[in-house]
Amino acid sequence: MGATGTLEIESPAAPFEGEFFVIVGPSGSGKSSLGRLVPRLFDACEGSVLFNGVDVRHVTLGDLRERLAVVPQDVVVFNASLRQNLSMARPKATTEEMTEAIRASGLEKALLSGSSGLTMQSVVGERGLRLSGGERQRLSFARALLRAPDTELLILDEATSALDAETGQFLLQSLQELRQGGGRTPAILAITHQLQMAKEADQVLVLQEGKVKERGSHEELLQRLGSIAVF
Repeated sequence: MGATGTLEIESPAAPFEGEFFVIVGPSGSGKSSLGRLVPRLFDACEGSVLFNGVDVRHVTLGDLRERLAVVPQDVVVFNASLRQNLSMARPKATTEEMTEAIRASGLEKALLSGSSGLTMQSVVGERGLRLSGGERQRLSFARALLRAPDTELLILDEATSALDAETGQFLLQSLQELRQGGGRTPAILAITHQLQMAKEADQVLVLQEGKVKERGSHEELLQRLGSIAVF
């Protein structure tokens, strides 16, 4: 993907249902920019981003974003209850579905055990000031998991950067549960510096200066390159 190139993403209606793609590369290589181009947080000046063969600029923002779930680096948290902050991702979600998203994201252990004094009805404060950085990231992950069954692509932009190794591994296991859960499963596009996430992926894309320099499974890249630097 260069400045004048074309990025094409196929949804689970095509062969990539449930597949796990990881993007790695040095700072400034375009990883996070790619993650922002897909949901049209900004548009490409040149080239195009295709979703199932259609330029995303030719799809309404509402329709495009209904097909996506995103865990961003900067998590938006509202001065409302934990339940309201979670349900905004999918207002019609049942209590059981929200409970499962809380469990799979690690929020149950982090927040609802009683040690922090927070419950689902607790107001988390302006910009989530009652939550740590890791807890905000878990909340964002829970939102994405809640939306995932109704979407075609799950984008993770450094989704484990504020988490310890044990919690990061727990979230990887939750992604595996999502992929093995049966029924419709979104494809996953993860932008990461974590080697473990690259090892779990079906395909690893190595970006340098905005272009895909290498592509393959972790094992294939190890055989080809001798090592993978996730920077």
